[in-house]
Amino acid sequence: MTWKIGSWARPGSNSEKIAARISDRCGIEVINFRSHPDAIMPAQLLIVTPNHGDAEVQEDVEKFLVARGREINQWIVLEIGNYYGFDDWGY
Repeated sequence: MTWKIGSWARPGSNSEKIAARISDRCGIEVINFRSHPDAIMPAQLLIVTPNHGDAEVQEDVEKFLVARGREINQWIVLEIGNYYGFDDWGY
């Protein structure tokens, strides 16, 4: 099985830049599922996505992963954004 990077990012965003950096360093192909939601799903996927609010995955990303997640054998979600409250565990 071969890992691929799935990006759910707008052009020029931090998520896109991080996905590209991982791709360059590891030699892994990037698939932008935001612009190509019907692309062939790899067996192993690292998806790089922004988050909202209190570290929530965007609703469109969540719907995509629920709809297509069963096509993936192994996956990792790397959320990029603000994580409020991790310095205050009572948050």
